[in-house]
Order: sequence, then C-alpha cells, then structure tokens
Amino acid sequence: MSLRIAQIAQDWTINGGLAGYVRDLVAALEAAGHEVAVVHADEPAGGVPGRQRYQVPRFAEFCDGPEAEERSRRVLEILERFRPDVVHVQCNDNFVLDAAIRVRYPAVRTLHVYDFCPTGNKFHYALDRPCDHPTGWACVPRMAYKRCTRDKRPHVWWRFYRRAIAANANNAAYAAVLVASEYVRRQALASGYPPAQVRTLPHFTVLPQAIPPPPVHPGTMLFCGRLSPEKGLDLLLRAAARLDRPWRLLVAGDGMERGPAEHLARRLGVADRVEFRGWTDRAALSALYANAAVVAVPSRWPEPFGIVGLEAMSHGRPVVAFAVGGIPEWLDDGVNGFLIRPYDIEELADRLQELLDAPERARTMGERGRARVEHDFTAARHVDRLLAIYEETGGAWRGATRRSTEAQNR
Repeated sequence: MSLRIAQIAQDWTINGGLAGYVRDLVAALEAAGHEVAVVHADEPAGGVPGRQRYQVPRFAEFCDGPEAEERSRRVLEILERFRPDVVHVQCNDNFVLDAAIRVRYPAVRTLHVYDFCPTGNKFHYALDRPCDHPTGWACVPRMAYKRCTRDKRPHVWWRFYRRAIAANANNAAYAAVLVASEYVRRQALASGYPPAQVRTLPHFTVLPQAIPPPPVHPGTMLFCGRLSPEKGLDLLLRAAARLDRPWRLLVAGDGMERGPAEHLARRLGVADRVEFRGWTDRAALSALYANAAVVAVPSRWPEPFGIVGLEAMSHGRPVVAFAVGGIPEWLDDGVNGFLIRPYDIEELADRLQELLDAPERARTMGERGRARVEHDFTAARHVDRLLAIYEETGGAWRGATRRSTEAQNR
C-alpha cells in the first residue's frame, strides 16, 4: 500500500550525515512507490518538478510560547494540505510543533544525536572522553568544569539544559523513538527512556554498482566529515606524520577547525601532503572514496553511528577508526578494517601503515566491507523495517484517537 509520508528535518543541504541520510531515505521511499513531502529549515531546495520540498526558515529552533506557535503555523499548513498518513520528525527543537503534529497525525521521531544530552554530543572536552552521566541538574555545573560544550557562557549552558529537559518530555510522548545504534539506545535507556519505546534502526547507504578499481595513488587516505574538534582530524594528522612511506590525505568537509588543522599540518611539516577539498556533492565524494586506499574515522566523540564508514565500505575501502560510540557495530576489527583504542595515535599510525603497505590485504578487507553493507545496510532493508514501524505507529495512533473520541462522547 502506498503511503503519504512527511519528513520534518532541520537540515537538507548536504553538509553532514543527517541531511545525507534524510535525502537518501526520501529517495528510497519514493522509489518504493510512496509519496513524500519534506519540510526543512535549510537553504531553498530549488525547483524539482513533481517533488514536494518546502523551506520554512527557523521553524525547528528551540523556543516556546507565541513564538513557537507562530513558527509552527506554516509547517502545520503544509501538512494539512499534504494530508500525510505518517509524519517522521528527523530533527526539530520546536517541541510545540512536535506536540501539534502528534495530535493530528501518527508520528515517529529519530534521534540523530544524543537528544537527551544538553549539548547533544555526550562528550567532555576537558577530559577528552565521552560522558556517561544521565541528564540531570548536575549537567549545568559539568558544562563548566568538564566542558560538555566549548561555549563558556553560563546563560548558554542553562539554555542547553532547558532544551534537553524539554526534549526528554517531548520525546516521552512518542510511541516510537528511533536510534541508529545500540550504543545510543543504551544511553537513552540510562537517561530514563523505556526499553519498548526506543527502536534501533541502523542507517544505510546507497551502493555503487561495483567496487571501484584500486586507487591510482596507493598511499592515499581519506577523511570525511565536519571539521570540528570532536571529529579528530588533528589526531589523524599527528598519526599520518608518523608514517615512513609516501602518502597523501584528502580531507572532504569544512568547519571551524579547518584553519587550526591547516596550521597543524604546516607545523608537522606535512602540509604539502594534505588536500582540503571542502564539502562535495555525491558524485565528487564517490570519486574521493574511489581514489582512497583507506578511510580514517578518528572521532573523539562517541559517534551515534558513523555513516562515513558505510559509505567507505560500499566503495570497497577498509576503514580505520577509534572504537567509540556506534562504530564497533559495523566495523569488525581485522575483518573490514581496524578498530583502534580511542585516542591512541601510535596505534592509528601503525594500522594505517599496515594497510598502505599491504594493498592486497586492504582490498580483501574492502570486499568484506562491501559484502557486509550488501547484507545488513541496504536501502531496501532499512525501508522495510521503517515501514513496519510506520504501520505500527499508525495503528496505535488510530486506536488512541478512537478511544479518546469514545471517552468524550460518554
């Protein structure tokens, strides 16, 4: 049965994992015969004939009272015209809008980051370690002395805390909350979410038709992602500087750490081997994967999933990554790449050297990674599981609506 599905997302422009996932999901749902409308707060989507894409600036920001209601109005008008069978909220901090959606339509919500954490990242910058504390009042002083955020303004800490408390209250009203890894699920349960509510639905990636041939330059490494401290590009640069063979590093992404990373590369004497490519479109990114012998994921923070790894595996490239967050759920050490002790620069360098020195082993690991994606992380598998959740949610919503109506008529 064909469904009318509305996707609500703050991000739509390709500048990170969230937007990429939502775009791929929309394409997969439409390919399966469903009608999809997207409401986003990002840059205008441009004219796509026959496609329902709507930009509503700032609707997803955290606010309350009349301001939240006004920002919600346009989104609700779009949904009223579209008449969805289900609404999938991907990223939205306007909880007044969330509540209005749940009253009107069956709805599910995906947590793409640690929504129950004030800063969303479950990471302490002062300790350079993930956070294991559940959300509570002590989060506010911890933002000061453990540096859960790099922002040093107390009023910002308080706003983060207020948002997290509001998010947890909002999320509790959903019958189903989706997360991409068991790691995030465990963190959600530790913060008080009921086990029956939190469903693990791993991400997927779009498979190239075939594994690209070996790269022309066998010493090429690739880093993809936002250039921010938690992504660990500086750790990768320090590891690469230890390699005793010819190499080059392609950096696909941009952000606040680009300047510091360029400075570090110059200080380490490797600036001539590092190419900063900025954000790229899907075709250019696919070419970068094809040109790489190995893909590095040196994240400090506990990646909720790490979709870069799936993209690398789909191109038949091995992955070397720190064992943080959800990464061990798709990266099998010694099988499709290497899992490294978190923040161990020496081991990171050793494993990169090992793969660059043994292209046949890297090729074999890449083929295993491709096979893992084909078995576990395809669009078809993801959509099938998601549609079952949509159907279950719709049935529960209709039942609750019927019971409410009957109670009012008594």
